[in-house]
Order: sequence, then structure tokens, then C-alpha cells
Amino acid sequence: MTKKTRDLRRQLRKAVMDHVSDSFLETNVPLLVLIEAAKNGNEKEVKEYAQVFREHANKLIEVANLACSISNNEEGVKLVRMSASQLEALCPQVINAALALAAKP
Repeated sequence: MTKKTRDLRRQLRKAVMDHVSDSFLETNVPLLVLIEAAKNGNEKEVKEYAQVFREHANKLIEVANLACSISNNEEGVKLVRMSASQLEALCPQVINAALALAAKP
């Protein structure tokens, strides 16, 4: 039974790490397209890309918390949770800044 539990934990860690690596590829693309739309003064695109940016930020936060749930590194977990919290706080501010820039490019 212990071997099966270890195997299950190993598979779970691998699945989480695959999820993390998928989510953290090209992390800057949603932000870059949001910035570009804002610079061009295209408010409609900014609203569309703001939703994409928000969803991506939420996904990063979710994956970060998932990774923390399987980690034994207390200091690392603390730092990742703090970063996720900052991302959650900054996301609406970034979107508002993009909307403001789009209104007056």
C-alpha cells in the first residue's frame, strides 16, 4: 500500500508540474497585446484583451496555489503565495490603466 501511495504522489506531482509549465509558457503575451491595444486607443480591443489578461492572471494564481499545495518548502510556498496575492491585487489596476490609456492614447 505504501508503494502505491508513493507512486500516486509521484504521478500527482508530475501532473501539477506539467500544469505549471503549461501555464507559465508565454506569460507575457496577454499583457503585451493588452498594452498594444491600449497604445492604439482601441477601447473595444482593450476590453477583449482585458478579459484574456484577467483569465490568464486567474489561471496563474490557481496554478501557483496548486503548486504550493504539494510543496514541502515553507519559504518557497510563502513567496509564491505572496506573489500570487500581488498578482491578484495588481490585475485590476493593470486593466484600469490600459482602459485609461486607450481613452486618451
